[in-house]
Amino acid sequence: MSDLPRMSIKSLRNLIAETETTLHELNTELQRREEAAQDSEIEHLEDHMKHAELSLQSIRDFFVILINEYRSRH
Repeated sequence: MSDLPRMSIKSLRNLIAETETTLHELNTELQRREEAAQDSEIEHLEDHMKHAELSLQSIRDFFVILINEYRSRH
């Protein structure tokens, strides 16, 4: 890029066009990857929900134990 001061206007315009094309391609690829990652998470959503339900049940069971222990002492 140190050649910029010596580049012709036509060369600068070509470089800008190439850069814009590359930027568009990069944005398209980024969007594709983000959508693929979202699709993957959606595919595993049921597994995430099952895990959350198990975790919630464990917390409920723990509270039942605490309440029963508290009641037995008082």
